[in-house]
Parts: sequence; C-alpha cells; structure tokens
Amino acid sequence: MNETVKKSLLESPVIFYVLIMSMMKPEMFDYLPAPNRLYNIMLLVSLIIIPLLYVKMCHGLSQILVLMFIQQGLLMLATFATGRFSGNGYRRLLACIFIIALSELSLRTKPEVYLKSLYWVLALMIVANVWTMYLPDWGFGPIYFFGYRVTFIYPMLTFLVLGRILIVIYGWQYYIPQVIGFILICFSMYKQWVGTGLVGISIYCAMMIIYKLRLRIMKYISTGFIVAAATAANIAVLFFRIQDLFKWLIVDILGKSLTLSGRIYIWDAALNMLPQKLWFGFGVGTYSVHCFFGDYGYMHNQILQCLMEGGIVTTVLFFIILGLSCFYVDKYRGQELVQPIMAGLVTYSVIMISEVPSSNSYFYIMIALACFCPLLVELQKKVADERADKNRSMLGKVVTNETHNNNSSI
Repeated sequence: MNETVKKSLLESPVIFYVLIMSMMKPEMFDYLPAPNRLYNIMLLVSLIIIPLLYVKMCHGLSQILVLMFIQQGLLMLATFATGRFSGNGYRRLLACIFIIALSELSLRTKPEVYLKSLYWVLALMIVANVWTMYLPDWGFGPIYFFGYRVTFIYPMLTFLVLGRILIVIYGWQYYIPQVIGFILICFSMYKQWVGTGLVGISIYCAMMIIYKLRLRIMKYISTGFIVAAATAANIAVLFFRIQDLFKWLIVDILGKSLTLSGRIYIWDAALNMLPQKLWFGFGVGTYSVHCFFGDYGYMHNQILQCLMEGGIVTTVLFFIILGLSCFYVDKYRGQELVQPIMAGLVTYSVIMISEVPSSNSYFYIMIALACFCPLLVELQKKVADERADKNRSMLGKVVTNETHNNNSSI
C-alpha cells in the first residue's frame, strides 16, 4: 500500500464514515438482522484496514494504545477463561481498541476530516434518535436509535464536545448546527426524563460556564483533581451509600428513589458475588447477577462493572488510562480548545456513579481527544496561521489596487 493510497484513504470522508461507523453501531440495529449483518461486515473490514494504516503511518504504539491493548487483552483472556463465547463482548473490546487507533491515526494525519466527519455523523444520529422516539411500538420495548434512554448521553456529550472544538478552531459556521443540536439534545432528555442524561448535560454546561468565566480558583483545581473527587464519591456511593445525604436532589428534584431506580439491589448482588473472582473477574458478557427483580450483566456503575468483568487488575488499568487522559488535558488547560474535553471527562466521571461509559465507543473517543489534544492545539495554530496569511494577502491586494487607482488618477 503506497503512501498516496494511504493518505487518500484517510482524506476521504466516505472511507472515514465506514471506519468510524463500524465502531459506533446504534443499539437499535442489534434488533434488525440486515443492518446488524452490515455492521459486522464493516467492523471486519475496519479490523483489517486500521492496523495496516496504523503500522505504516504511525511510528510505534502510543502510551494510551499500549495501555488499551493490555487492559482489553486481559479482559479478553478473562472472557475466554470462562469457556463461554460472547460475540458482543469481543466486538466491544475490539471496537474500543480500534477506535483509539483510528482516532490517533486520523488526528496525526488528517485531523480536520476526523473532527468534521465525526461531528456530522453524530448530528445525523441525533436527528435519527429523535425520529425513533416518535415511532410506534415495534415489539422490542423502549429501544431507540441509540438504544435505551440511559445511553443517550454518550453520543450527545461527544457531539457537544466536538462542536465546541470546531467552533474554537473554525469559527462561527458551526454555531447554528451546534445550537440546533443542543436544542434536540435538551428535548430528548426532557421528553424521556433521563436522570443520568439530565445530570450529565447539566454538569457539562456548568463546567463550560465556569471555564468561560475564567474563575481564579480554577487555576488551582485540575481536571485530574475533579475526576479523582468524583471517583471518591463513586466509591462512597457504591460501598457506603452516601446518596441518602442528597435526598433533596435525587428524590425532590429528579423524582428518583434513593435506591437509584433499583441500582443498589444489583450492586448488593454483585458485591456478594465479586469475591469469587476478585483479581481477574468474570469476563465480558459471560456472567449475570441475580436480584429479586431479575438477572443483570450490566452493573449501572463503572467501578463495579470493571471489577466484575476484569477484577482489580483491569480496574486499576482503567483508572490509569483515565488518569493519563486528565494528565494530557491539564497540560493544556489554559487553551480554550481543550476546555470542552476537560468538561467531558468531568461529566463522564460523575456519570460513572450510575452508568458504565466504558461500554460505549463514545467514551473512548473522549479519551482519544484528551490524550491527543496536543495535535488539536497544533491544528488550531495551523488554521489560525492560514487565516492570518489569507487576511494579509487580501489586505495586500486592496493596498495594491488603491495604489494603482491613485497612480491612474494622477
């Protein structure tokens, strides 16, 4: 594969759509045989193309990709050791690795194609999700384009972050789609009254306002500190149930119960089962815990999901990956471009109390944006320099024309 062909593959939005969409399958398609088969074929093609491109165009593995290979590899081994095959589990693990690889590859070679293509893909998906909210019952329960309503926050948060990055880099032309997208997001959250989504969007907006106000205290509070505080709160809720102190928010405002819509019953059942495989876990998609209202393989808590799937070992690796992401954005936290990524990481760290962001590819897009934010800063500088050169050229032409006109009049 020669260099020209490799670059043309990455510069083509159509090729990028195929590669990125194969790892962002809408959950609705799990219930539709034809689209599901198409996505599996797309994923297979991507698993061949992306490694070839990465090996040829990137010199060695990045830190984040090495950590991802180790963590997801251990999860695959834990899954394989159960003797039970989980197609969706292996697919999810591979998608997480390759979406990081594709993001790095694209940001190093053609970042503008990556940002713009991904943004418009998400915009169309949000519109499709709103449309499916008005479809009649199709026999599979409340499954929308993005899946269950609790999953809405992941693609929508990614859309908001990408939109803000594009506004900072390219200017006003992204304001209108961003406003329309934000209205659709708020409408979706309000119509479905998704507690996790409402809290997530509120936290993201609050963080962006705080960054915009340039409060002096934020110079001394890093993203890593806020994420660590949210993780500590997660541990306190999971093991010590401190949510009882926030009855005013959970019950009075959000209209939810102190059991967090029954989540604590799932947590109790999982914590009783966890000691059986504390170090390496039960694998991905190969276990379920039983509580009085059913069997569940989804823990509704990031820490507990990590522990159940891969034990203490992969849980530690997960938080090393998250910490590395915070380290990179904090190095550039004075840059307006990086602020939406910082807000996104903080939002995800809070959502982890009641949901599992790592089960979605969108979370790893945020991780990639954080770890490769220096490349985004370079892109911003490049675009600004090109804009300045263009303005100088236009100004030079104006001055030349005026001089010519003055000479002609003399």
